[in-house]
Amino acid sequence: MPSRRFPTRPLALLCGFGLLVLGVGPRSDEPARNCGCERDWVTVSPVGLRPFNAFKVLDGDHWLALGSDCLQASGDGGRHWRDLFCVAPEEQGRPEARLGTVQARSTDEIRLLQGWSILRHTRDGGQHWERTTFSGKIIGGLLFTSPASGWVFGEVADAADQPDVRGFAMATRDGGASWQETPLGIAADYRWRVEDMAQAPDGTLWMIADLLYQSTDGGKVWQAAAIDRQQWYDQRNLSIGFAGEGVGWIERLPAEDLFLTRDGGQSWGLRTPPAGVRLIDDLLYAGDHALWLAAGNLWCSADFGVTWQRRLAVDADVPVYQIEALPGENALVAAGDTTTILVGRCRR
Repeated sequence: MPSRRFPTRPLALLCGFGLLVLGVGPRSDEPARNCGCERDWVTVSPVGLRPFNAFKVLDGDHWLALGSDCLQASGDGGRHWRDLFCVAPEEQGRPEARLGTVQARSTDEIRLLQGWSILRHTRDGGQHWERTTFSGKIIGGLLFTSPASGWVFGEVADAADQPDVRGFAMATRDGGASWQETPLGIAADYRWRVEDMAQAPDGTLWMIADLLYQSTDGGKVWQAAAIDRQQWYDQRNLSIGFAGEGVGWIERLPAEDLFLTRDGGQSWGLRTPPAGVRLIDDLLYAGDHALWLAAGNLWCSADFGVTWQRRLAVDADVPVYQIEALPGENALVAAGDTTTILVGRCRR
Protein backbone atom coordinates (compact mmCIF):
# COMPACT_ATOMS: atom_id res chain seq x y z
CA MET A 1 0.00 0.00 0.00
CA PRO A 2 1.42 3.41 -0.86
CA SER A 3 2.63 5.46 2.08
CA ARG A 4 0.71 8.71 2.24
CA ARG A 5 0.91 12.01 3.94
CA PHE A 6 -2.14 14.17 4.61
CA PRO A 7 -1.77 17.43 2.76
CA THR A 8 -3.34 20.83 3.48
CA ARG A 9 -5.01 22.95 0.85
CA PRO A 10 -7.50 25.86 0.81
CA LEU A 11 -11.04 24.94 1.85
CA ALA A 12 -13.52 23.44 -0.60
CA LEU A 13 -17.23 22.71 -0.41
CA LEU A 14 -18.62 19.63 -2.16
CA CYS A 15 -22.35 19.37 -2.68
CA GLY A 16 -24.95 17.71 -4.91
CA PHE A 17 -25.98 14.18 -5.76
CA GLY A 18 -25.03 11.28 -8.00
CA LEU A 19 -22.18 10.60 -10.40
CA LEU A 20 -21.10 12.36 -13.56
CA VAL A 21 -18.62 11.01 -16.11
CA LEU A 22 -16.30 13.81 -17.22
CA GLY A 23 -14.70 14.21 -20.60
CA VAL A 24 -11.25 14.66 -19.11
CA GLY A 25 -9.35 11.68 -20.47
CA PRO A 26 -5.59 11.54 -21.04
CA ARG A 27 -3.97 13.97 -23.42
CA SER A 28 -2.80 12.65 -26.77
CA ASP A 29 0.73 14.12 -26.38
CA GLU A 30 2.02 10.66 -25.41
CA PRO A 31 0.29 7.27 -25.46
CA ALA A 32 -1.61 6.46 -22.29
CA ARG A 33 -0.13 2.95 -22.20
CA ASN A 34 3.14 4.53 -21.02
CA CYS A 35 1.47 5.41 -17.73
CA GLY A 36 -0.85 2.48 -17.23
CA CYS A 37 -4.46 2.09 -18.33
CA GLU A 38 -6.73 4.75 -19.76
CA ARG A 39 -9.05 5.94 -17.00
CA ASP A 40 -12.57 7.25 -16.84
CA TRP A 41 -12.65 10.01 -14.22
CA VAL A 42 -15.97 10.20 -12.40
CA THR A 43 -17.06 12.92 -9.98
CA VAL A 44 -18.44 11.89 -6.61
CA SER A 45 -21.05 14.40 -5.43
CA PRO A 46 -21.36 13.87 -1.68
CA VAL A 47 -24.18 14.66 0.71
CA GLY A 48 -23.50 16.37 4.05
CA LEU A 49 -19.85 17.19 3.42
CA ARG A 50 -18.64 20.42 5.00
CA PRO A 51 -15.88 22.64 3.55
CA PHE A 52 -12.65 20.64 3.67
CA ASN A 53 -8.97 21.16 2.98
CA ALA A 54 -7.68 17.58 2.97
CA PHE A 55 -8.99 14.05 2.63
CA LYS A 56 -7.79 10.54 3.40
CA VAL A 57 -8.86 7.18 1.96
CA LEU A 58 -8.75 4.38 4.56
CA ASP A 59 -10.29 1.74 2.28
CA GLY A 60 -12.75 1.62 -0.59
CA ASP A 61 -15.67 2.63 1.63
CA HIS A 62 -14.18 4.60 4.52
CA TRP A 63 -12.84 8.09 3.86
CA LEU A 64 -12.00 11.07 6.07
CA ALA A 65 -12.28 14.79 5.24
CA LEU A 66 -10.61 17.47 7.34
CA GLY A 67 -11.67 21.11 7.45
CA SER A 68 -10.62 23.97 9.67
CA ASP A 69 -13.46 23.34 12.11
CA CYS A 70 -14.64 19.74 11.56
CA LEU A 71 -13.35 16.25 10.86
CA GLN A 72 -15.87 14.13 8.96
CA ALA A 73 -16.16 10.49 7.88
CA SER A 74 -17.84 8.62 5.05
CA GLY A 75 -18.66 4.92 5.11
CA ASP A 76 -19.88 4.58 1.53
CA GLY A 77 -17.02 5.75 -0.67
CA GLY A 78 -17.53 9.49 -0.20
CA ARG A 79 -21.24 9.71 -0.97
CA HIS A 80 -22.57 10.52 2.52
CA TRP A 81 -20.74 12.22 5.40
CA ARG A 82 -21.10 12.63 9.17
CA ASP A 83 -19.24 14.68 11.77
CA LEU A 84 -16.59 12.94 13.89
CA PHE A 85 -15.22 16.00 15.69
CA CYS A 86 -16.00 19.71 15.44
CA VAL A 87 -14.49 22.72 17.16
CA ALA A 88 -16.84 24.30 19.69
CA PRO A 89 -18.88 27.11 18.07
CA GLU A 90 -17.38 29.76 20.34
CA GLU A 91 -13.86 28.72 19.27
CA GLN A 92 -14.43 28.51 15.51
CA GLY A 93 -12.24 30.89 13.51
CA ARG A 94 -9.54 31.13 16.16
CA PRO A 95 -6.06 30.03 15.03
CA GLU A 96 -5.47 28.25 18.33
CA ALA A 97 -8.55 26.08 17.72
CA ARG A 98 -8.06 25.30 14.01
CA LEU A 99 -7.77 21.61 13.07
CA GLY A 100 -4.45 20.79 11.45
CA THR A 101 -3.46 17.16 10.73
CA VAL A 102 -5.12 13.78 11.13
CA GLN A 103 -3.77 10.23 11.20
CA ALA A 104 -6.02 7.16 11.31
CA ARG A 105 -4.85 3.63 12.01
CA SER A 106 -8.40 2.32 11.55
CA THR A 107 -11.95 3.63 11.41
CA ASP A 108 -11.99 3.55 15.23
CA GLU A 109 -8.53 4.82 16.20
CA ILE A 110 -7.89 8.36 14.97
CA ARG A 111 -5.54 11.11 16.13
CA LEU A 112 -6.10 14.76 15.34
CA LEU A 113 -4.04 17.91 15.86
CA GLN A 114 -5.91 20.99 17.00
CA GLY A 115 -4.45 24.49 17.13
CA TRP A 116 -0.76 24.80 17.98
CA SER A 117 -0.39 22.33 20.85
CA ILE A 118 -3.40 20.01 21.29
CA LEU A 119 -3.54 16.32 20.32
CA ARG A 120 -6.97 14.64 20.21
CA HIS A 121 -7.36 10.84 20.22
CA THR A 122 -10.39 8.59 19.78
CA ARG A 123 -10.49 4.82 20.12
CA ASP A 124 -14.17 4.40 19.28
CA GLY A 125 -14.66 6.12 15.95
CA GLY A 126 -15.23 9.60 17.33
CA GLN A 127 -17.70 8.95 20.15
CA HIS A 128 -15.16 10.01 22.79
CA TRP A 129 -12.02 12.10 22.40
CA GLU A 130 -9.02 12.28 24.74
CA ARG A 131 -7.02 15.52 24.88
CA THR A 132 -3.27 16.05 25.44
CA THR A 133 -1.77 19.57 25.58
CA PHE A 134 1.93 20.16 24.83
CA SER A 135 2.80 23.41 26.59
CA GLY A 136 5.49 25.52 24.96
CA LYS A 137 5.35 23.56 21.69
CA ILE A 138 4.02 24.38 18.25
CA ILE A 139 3.15 21.01 16.74
CA GLY A 140 3.51 20.74 12.99
CA GLY A 141 2.72 17.06 12.54
CA LEU A 142 2.37 13.62 14.05
CA LEU A 143 3.34 10.07 13.14
CA PHE A 144 2.18 6.87 14.84
CA THR A 145 3.77 3.66 13.61
CA SER A 146 1.84 1.34 15.96
CA PRO A 147 -0.89 1.71 18.58
CA ALA A 148 1.82 2.29 21.20
CA SER A 149 4.62 4.14 19.37
CA GLY A 150 4.34 7.61 17.94
CA TRP A 151 5.79 11.10 17.61
CA VAL A 152 4.69 14.70 17.54
CA PHE A 153 7.08 17.25 16.07
CA GLY A 154 7.48 20.89 15.11
CA GLU A 155 9.20 23.78 16.86
CA VAL A 156 9.50 25.25 20.32
CA ALA A 157 7.45 28.33 21.26
CA ASP A 158 8.98 31.32 23.04
CA ALA A 159 7.53 33.00 26.13
CA ALA A 160 4.90 34.75 23.98
CA ASP A 161 3.86 31.45 22.34
CA GLN A 162 5.52 32.46 19.07
CA PRO A 163 7.86 30.18 17.04
CA ASP A 164 11.52 30.66 17.83
CA VAL A 165 12.77 28.24 15.13
CA ARG A 166 14.15 25.57 17.44
CA GLY A 167 12.83 22.19 16.46
CA PHE A 168 11.67 19.31 18.62
CA ALA A 169 10.34 15.78 18.37
CA MET A 170 8.63 13.98 21.25
CA ALA A 171 8.05 10.24 21.38
CA THR A 172 5.60 7.98 23.19
CA ARG A 173 5.93 4.24 23.74
CA ASP A 174 2.64 3.79 25.60
CA GLY A 175 0.03 5.10 23.18
CA GLY A 176 0.29 8.71 24.34
CA ALA A 177 0.04 8.26 28.12
CA SER A 178 3.53 9.76 28.46
CA TRP A 179 5.92 11.65 26.18
CA GLN A 180 9.70 12.18 26.12
CA GLU A 181 11.73 14.58 24.02
CA THR A 182 13.92 12.89 21.41
CA PRO A 183 17.53 14.15 21.37
CA LEU A 184 18.90 14.82 17.89
CA GLY A 185 22.27 16.28 18.83
CA ILE A 186 21.56 19.66 17.20
CA ALA A 187 23.01 22.71 18.95
CA ALA A 188 20.44 24.62 21.01
CA ASP A 189 21.31 27.96 19.37
CA TYR A 190 20.90 26.60 15.83
CA ARG A 191 17.78 27.74 13.96
CA TRP A 192 15.81 24.78 12.62
CA ARG A 193 12.48 22.96 12.86
CA VAL A 194 11.20 19.44 12.24
CA GLU A 195 9.22 19.68 9.01
CA ASP A 196 8.04 16.09 8.58
CA MET A 197 8.50 12.46 9.59
CA ALA A 198 7.73 9.20 7.78
CA GLN A 199 8.23 5.46 8.13
CA ALA A 200 9.47 3.37 5.21
CA PRO A 201 8.02 -0.11 4.59
CA ASP A 202 11.20 -1.67 6.01
CA GLY A 203 10.56 0.07 9.35
CA THR A 204 13.22 2.77 9.01
CA LEU A 205 12.11 6.15 10.36
CA TRP A 206 12.94 9.36 8.49
CA MET A 207 12.88 12.98 9.65
CA ILE A 208 13.30 16.29 7.82
CA ALA A 209 15.00 18.81 10.12
CA ASP A 210 18.10 20.87 9.42
CA LEU A 211 19.30 17.74 7.61
CA LEU A 212 17.69 14.47 6.61
CA TYR A 213 17.85 12.02 9.52
CA GLN A 214 17.10 8.31 9.76
CA SER A 215 16.67 5.79 12.55
CA THR A 216 16.77 2.00 12.26
CA ASP A 217 15.96 1.27 15.92
CA GLY A 218 12.50 2.75 16.25
CA GLY A 219 13.64 6.32 16.90
CA LYS A 220 16.02 5.76 19.80
CA VAL A 221 19.10 6.83 17.83
CA TRP A 222 19.07 9.17 14.83
CA GLN A 223 21.84 9.79 12.33
CA ALA A 224 22.25 12.06 9.33
CA ALA A 225 21.34 10.31 6.09
CA ALA A 226 23.57 10.19 3.01
CA ILE A 227 22.35 13.03 0.82
CA ASP A 228 24.12 15.81 -1.09
CA ARG A 229 24.14 18.71 1.39
CA GLN A 230 24.63 21.41 -1.22
CA GLN A 231 21.53 20.15 -3.05
CA TRP A 232 19.71 19.78 0.28
CA TYR A 233 20.22 23.41 1.29
CA ASP A 234 19.36 24.82 -2.15
CA GLN A 235 15.64 24.80 -1.28
CA ARG A 236 13.33 24.30 1.67
CA ASN A 237 12.54 20.61 2.14
CA LEU A 238 8.92 20.26 3.22
CA SER A 239 7.70 16.68 3.33
CA ILE A 240 8.82 13.08 2.93
CA GLY A 241 6.97 9.93 1.93
CA PHE A 242 7.71 6.28 1.19
CA ALA A 243 5.99 3.47 -0.67
CA GLY A 244 6.85 -0.08 -1.69
CA GLU A 245 9.71 -1.22 -3.91
CA GLY A 246 12.16 1.05 -2.01
CA VAL A 247 10.58 4.20 -3.43
CA GLY A 248 10.63 7.45 -1.49
CA TRP A 249 10.36 11.18 -2.22
CA ILE A 250 10.99 14.58 -0.67
CA GLU A 251 8.96 17.56 -1.82
CA ARG A 252 10.63 20.98 -1.86
CA LEU A 253 9.78 24.66 -2.12
CA PRO A 254 9.99 26.19 -4.62
CA ALA A 255 9.23 23.09 -6.69
CA GLU A 256 12.17 23.41 -9.05
CA ASP A 257 13.05 19.80 -8.29
CA LEU A 258 12.32 16.96 -5.87
CA PHE A 259 14.39 14.21 -4.30
CA LEU A 260 13.62 10.60 -5.24
CA THR A 261 15.05 7.27 -4.09
CA ARG A 262 14.56 3.74 -5.39
CA ASP A 263 16.74 1.92 -2.86
CA GLY A 264 14.98 2.72 0.39
CA GLY A 265 16.91 5.94 1.00
CA GLN A 266 20.47 4.67 0.57
CA SER A 267 20.87 7.18 -2.27
CA TRP A 268 18.83 10.18 -3.39
CA GLY A 269 18.71 11.92 -6.76
CA LEU A 270 16.98 15.03 -8.07
CA ARG A 271 14.17 15.01 -10.62
CA THR A 272 12.42 17.94 -12.30
CA PRO A 273 8.62 18.25 -11.97
CA PRO A 274 6.39 18.93 -14.99
CA ALA A 275 6.98 22.22 -16.82
CA GLY A 276 5.07 25.10 -15.29
CA VAL A 277 4.56 23.47 -11.88
CA ARG A 278 5.62 25.86 -9.12
CA LEU A 279 4.20 23.99 -6.15
CA ILE A 280 3.80 20.23 -5.77
CA ASP A 281 0.64 19.66 -3.78
CA ASP A 282 0.72 15.88 -3.49
CA LEU A 283 2.65 12.86 -4.74
CA LEU A 284 1.77 9.16 -4.96
CA TYR A 285 3.72 6.10 -6.08
CA ALA A 286 1.28 3.62 -7.60
CA GLY A 287 3.77 0.84 -8.38
CA ASP A 288 5.34 -0.33 -11.64
CA HIS A 289 7.56 2.81 -11.76
CA ALA A 290 4.50 5.10 -11.98
CA LEU A 291 4.61 8.36 -10.05
CA TRP A 292 1.47 10.52 -9.84
CA LEU A 293 1.72 14.21 -9.07
CA ALA A 294 -1.08 16.65 -8.21
CA ALA A 295 -0.61 20.38 -8.78
CA GLY A 296 -3.87 21.82 -10.09
CA ASN A 297 -3.88 19.08 -12.71
CA LEU A 298 -2.69 15.47 -12.57
CA TRP A 299 0.57 14.28 -14.07
CA CYS A 300 1.99 10.79 -14.28
CA SER A 301 5.55 9.63 -14.90
CA ALA A 302 6.12 6.08 -16.11
CA ASP A 303 9.92 6.43 -15.94
CA PHE A 304 10.29 7.55 -12.33
CA GLY A 305 10.23 11.30 -12.85
CA VAL A 306 12.30 11.64 -16.02
CA THR A 307 9.31 12.61 -18.19
CA TRP A 308 5.75 13.57 -17.24
CA GLN A 309 2.36 13.22 -18.92
CA ARG A 310 -0.64 15.41 -18.13
CA ARG A 311 -3.57 13.13 -17.33
CA LEU A 312 -6.51 15.56 -17.39
CA ALA A 313 -7.44 17.73 -20.36
CA VAL A 314 -5.67 21.09 -20.42
CA ASP A 315 -8.92 23.02 -20.38
CA ALA A 316 -10.78 20.77 -17.94
CA ASP A 317 -12.30 22.84 -15.15
CA VAL A 318 -11.42 20.27 -12.48
CA PRO A 319 -8.42 21.55 -10.51
CA VAL A 320 -7.05 18.81 -8.25
CA TYR A 321 -4.53 19.10 -5.44
CA GLN A 322 -4.61 15.71 -3.69
CA ILE A 323 -4.34 12.14 -4.92
CA GLU A 324 -4.90 8.81 -3.14
CA ALA A 325 -5.01 5.16 -4.16
CA LEU A 326 -8.08 3.04 -3.41
CA PRO A 327 -6.68 0.02 -1.50
CA GLY A 328 -7.33 -3.25 -3.26
CA GLU A 329 -8.43 -1.57 -6.47
CA ASN A 330 -6.59 -0.27 -9.50
CA ALA A 331 -8.25 3.10 -8.93
CA LEU A 332 -7.21 6.59 -7.88
CA VAL A 333 -9.06 9.32 -5.99
CA ALA A 334 -8.25 12.98 -6.57
CA ALA A 335 -9.68 16.08 -4.89
CA GLY A 336 -9.49 19.81 -5.47
CA ASP A 337 -10.49 23.03 -3.74
CA THR A 338 -13.70 23.79 -5.65
CA THR A 339 -16.43 21.11 -5.75
CA THR A 340 -14.33 18.27 -7.06
CA ILE A 341 -13.66 14.72 -5.96
CA LEU A 342 -12.70 12.46 -8.86
CA VAL A 343 -12.38 8.68 -8.97
CA GLY A 344 -10.33 7.30 -11.86
CA ARG A 345 -10.87 3.67 -12.83
CA CYS A 346 -9.37 1.76 -15.73
CA ARG A 347 -11.56 1.45 -18.78
CA ARG A 348 -12.77 -2.07 -19.46
